[in-house]
Amino acid sequence: MRTFATPAVLLLSLTLASCASPGTPAAKASPAAASEAEIKTEPLAPLDHAPLLRGKAATYLTPDEPILGIEINGDSRAYPLRILDWHAVSNDTVGRMPVALAWCRPCGSAALYRTDTPRGTLTLAATGRFRDADQLLADRQTGTVWKQLTGVPVEGALAGSGIELQLLPVVLTSWGNWLGEHPDTRVLSLETGFKREYPTGGRPADDPQASSIYGLVAGGATKAYPVDRLAQERVVNDELAGRPVVLVSEPEADGKNRTIRAYERGDRTFASFERAFLGAFFVIDQDGRPWRVDEEALTTPDGKRLPRLPGRLSYGSGWFASYPRTLTYGAASRP
Repeated sequence: MRTFATPAVLLLSLTLASCASPGTPAAKASPAAASEAEIKTEPLAPLDHAPLLRGKAATYLTPDEPILGIEINGDSRAYPLRILDWHAVSNDTVGRMPVALAWCRPCGSAALYRTDTPRGTLTLAATGRFRDADQLLADRQTGTVWKQLTGVPVEGALAGSGIELQLLPVVLTSWGNWLGEHPDTRVLSLETGFKREYPTGGRPADDPQASSIYGLVAGGATKAYPVDRLAQERVVNDELAGRPVVLVSEPEADGKNRTIRAYERGDRTFASFERAFLGAFFVIDQDGRPWRVDEEALTTPDGKRLPRLPGRLSYGSGWFASYPRTLTYGAASRP
């Protein structure tokens, strides 16, 4: 039987390893010092093209259960955290695209990567190693070790090659909200191929003191958006490296306010709007025009689109350790 480090102890170790207070821009410890503190646990076996159910057949899920949702080329999938808690990575093909969905419960982080690279299609797994409050992944084909938050290779054959994993959008939301917005979705079956039960609630609870951020990277600049603040403001119009962006939060969609999507906003300025029929969620622009919040873009009924941007959900400790020069939304400007 597998044994695992106590999550509370691991979370404390991860926070100490980052030499940072979660979610605060003051967390600017020496990256070299932080990288020396590495935590090791037993690796979790990844899922490889695990069996799926049609959404309405997934009677094991309750409406408020958290899932990671993705949609590529019209193909929508849901990955319950109660299953990912025990596997950390799900390798799959979605919308004819090979991807790896990585979830680190002790880090509070989720990332979706495209896995076809100049060195072939990679299959990822968690290594059981944590550095800078971030999970390290390894690919089966080359043995290269990758940082989950950045998609950058840090050890092995591809380290220093210039190859990085391409980040794709993913959202953390409740099963009820996802199914209402994506009635044709497919979802992981409990019959994963592993002899394991996946009880409601998953592994023991996260550190209640850890604060989450939603991070964006653009044009060499990085910015952290505190999840609690996004939940309060609902819609944030901002710029990053001169790029107009909008972040949209659905506070009621997840118990910890982590349902966040980011988009290009062009010359538009957006505000919150009411949920419409059939579970659709909308924002409204400065001219009063509603835009539907979709997984791949903000869209209008007449076909206008503003593309989705990939972001990273994480505890602040891991983000600030990986991006020590990051800006923080709502923080005072530095001299």
